[in-house]
Amino acid sequence: MSREEEAFLRYCSLNSCRNRLEHFLKRQKQGVAHFYRNDQGPGTFNLDTASARASTLVESVVRHKLLGDDDKIRELAKDLAVLALYDMAILIDDSESMSYEEDGARIEILKGVLNIINSIYKHAAKPDTGIRAIRFINNYDDKDYFHGEPSQIIDNHYFGGTTKIGTELHKKILKPLVLGDTPMKKPLLIMVITDGAIEGEKKGLLEKVIINCVNKLDNERENGAHSVAFQFSCIGNDKGARKVLEELDDHKVVGDYVNCQKGVSVL
Repeated sequence: MSREEEAFLRYCSLNSCRNRLEHFLKRQKQGVAHFYRNDQGPGTFNLDTASARASTLVESVVRHKLLGDDDKIRELAKDLAVLALYDMAILIDDSESMSYEEDGARIEILKGVLNIINSIYKHAAKPDTGIRAIRFINNYDDKDYFHGEPSQIIDNHYFGGTTKIGTELHKKILKPLVLGDTPMKKPLLIMVITDGAIEGEKKGLLEKVIINCVNKLDNERENGAHSVAFQFSCIGNDKGARKVLEELDDHKVVGDYVNCQKGVSVL
């Protein structure tokens, strides 16, 4: 490891990561701070625990070159520290186009993306929990508290059906994990990975689902609207999928709660 990398890892010590998380909670996502009060009792995932996970995550990304090896990656690693504050759920587009478009390359890209997500997030989560939930849009191959190899799921999964993102996001992720009767223990980062334009549901339903969710959290739950965050990623070169992500990004309400990544070949 170079001197620059060693210096960077010292900079991203436990105290440095704690300061970064505190800044994130106070200045950027104040609604998330509710989960990290000091009065929530023993056994809760408090800020001390999150800071320790964040420090481990940053060090692992840099030391093991999980995202490459340059100055930009080291800066990105610092930004990834906030993953330690979140549970994670992933909704995967398993529509038919995934299996035949671009000569099947999209499934291989999907496996690569999931492997990178898993290799990073496992340092942010408790060892016995892993990814809170993995769901598919069309088929039921549900995984909860997953900490295995994503290729185990994808290699044996049937890809077929349409791309009803809004419908299945509400049904399989938001309703049981965010809006259900069981209180959230941590804020939830929801990653949606798709390869095509929305099919099989009304135009605008996805935006409506997200708006209804954040409004309900803001008005009826102590957690607040920012207790859920959305990351949308598009695999492949489908123009319809890119348009969906652009519309989400540009939406005057939804845009505050989503982050979109277009044309993923590697994460």
